[in-house]
Amino acid sequence: MSERSSATIVLCNECSSGVPDYHDCDADFILNQLRSYNSPSETETRQLLLDIDSSESAINRYSEEITKLQKCIEALQTQKARATRAKENRQALLAPINRLPIEILEDIFTLVCCGEDTTWYSEDCPFFVFPFTLDIAHTCTAWRNLALSKGELWSSIDLLFHPDHIPRDPTKPLKLLASYLPYSKSAPLTISVRAYPRQVTQTNSELFYHMVKRILEVLLQYAERWKSVDLTLDTKLFNHLKSPAEFIDSLAGGVSVPLSLPLLDSLTLDWENTLDDDLSDNWSSFGNVFINAVIHRLSIPYYNPNAHLFLPFSRLTTLHIREADQSNLLLALRTCPLLECLHVQKYQMLRLHSDNSPASADSVVACCPKLISLRLEVSAPEREESGSLDLFSYLEVPTLQELTVHQNTKLGKFFWSKDAFRSMISRSSCHMYTISVYGIVFSLDDIQDLILLSPTLRRLDLHESFHGTNESLIPPILRALTLPTADIVEGQTPSSDSPIKQRKSLAHLPELEYVHLSSPLLGVYSDHTRLIDTVYTMLKSRTCVDDSQTIPSALQPSSASAVGMTFKKPFFKDFELWYSHLDELKTDGNRRLLVDYKYGRK
Repeated sequence: MSERSSATIVLCNECSSGVPDYHDCDADFILNQLRSYNSPSETETRQLLLDIDSSESAINRYSEEITKLQKCIEALQTQKARATRAKENRQALLAPINRLPIEILEDIFTLVCCGEDTTWYSEDCPFFVFPFTLDIAHTCTAWRNLALSKGELWSSIDLLFHPDHIPRDPTKPLKLLASYLPYSKSAPLTISVRAYPRQVTQTNSELFYHMVKRILEVLLQYAERWKSVDLTLDTKLFNHLKSPAEFIDSLAGGVSVPLSLPLLDSLTLDWENTLDDDLSDNWSSFGNVFINAVIHRLSIPYYNPNAHLFLPFSRLTTLHIREADQSNLLLALRTCPLLECLHVQKYQMLRLHSDNSPASADSVVACCPKLISLRLEVSAPEREESGSLDLFSYLEVPTLQELTVHQNTKLGKFFWSKDAFRSMISRSSCHMYTISVYGIVFSLDDIQDLILLSPTLRRLDLHESFHGTNESLIPPILRALTLPTADIVEGQTPSSDSPIKQRKSLAHLPELEYVHLSSPLLGVYSDHTRLIDTVYTMLKSRTCVDDSQTIPSALQPSSASAVGMTFKKPFFKDFELWYSHLDELKTDGNRRLLVDYKYGRK
């Protein structure tokens, strides 16, 4: 028999109202009857029906109370949410970000959205890349209003197209672009369009190329606000359009007159897998599109004589060429009288004339009256295994200050040309401040001559390459950089034939502050004590006694008499010496830092 117990569940502490506990006193008996499979008698049946009615009544009562309590809980949760929102709103008003002037917040947003490496790739829309402006606009109403009021935040657009990411709705990127571009108002635009239709299927090719062309047509409507443009296209895109001119026709709206690009300052053009037979076609495809633009920074995959007919080289101040040999590079330089910075990513070291006709060099000299920085990443054509850096023989660069020559391949040997460098310096009378040479074979005479011709040098990076012997040039280079006064006893004047006097003009370099040296040949020595002593002597020669600065203990000489000496501010602000092993020359073995000295660091 089921019955209610005397205990109750209290629902209100003030009035003590509640519902009684439900207790089934016959639960064990009923369970045993179920397990024994016994049929109840008529009397037991009547009692079971009464118990069922009683339980049903209790269930209804409990359900009514639960419904009442659930409504109370929902009401309480609503009130709690309101109180929480009121608290958070007031806390937000007290947040430090709200004390930041709106002008500073605008500057922060501009720096984040318009700086370098500010694009992100969405999983939902991988073909459309946009700055962090979207994140800012979705943060809160105040930030959204601020983002919508600043056209600069919407002025950087990066579009990446790949056949693997063709959207189901090909009009989606067009709709997004059409909605975002008006937010940029009148701000100059930075645009990047990269299309890589490699491995595109025949089914998707028409859709892919049509989508890219439509995007370019939308961007063309804002051509008068283009400030920086990057067009990186795969050659297959040109092939599909049957001729490069057809692509440019779509870009120029099918008109032959030059585009109006009054703000265009930087232009990057790139394409891959282009055969030699296609070079002239690729340049001529641009027609008059860019010829009248005031472009100062240009990046191109290569140069040939036809390029200057379609691009404004005469106005350039910065030029980046992915690949060029000596002949074409000199031709390019002659068309750029205002050039200040030149970077050749893959410079093929070819001789312009034979060794038996050096007199013709003067007739091919390229004069660059404003060139400040020259960076060459050298390589050799597949048919050659080595080359000599003769380019300097044909350059006149009176304002050159920075020279970087690096080897960008592990194949072949590339030799420094002392005569060519001397010819350039003597012809130009320039003042070199930075010289960086990596992977180029040079001799001690080459380095000594380089130092002698660069008395204003402030930064020197020399990364020695294997030159046929296991004898490193780093120790004699360190001795060449050692000031002669370090070898003079106080009060003593060296004689006129003293070796100190003889190398004084070579070693002075009074403005030298940064020196980084590296060699794969230092790894053959198991003991670097003498080398560290040489480094210490060189540093000591460029310092004076004082209590304000101490040379690190790692650079202390092996001689105990010199330990503990203090020095004042040296000429050097940064000195590093790296080494590796010969067996790592053709591998990506890590270099090891032997000496690291920074001024001001203990």
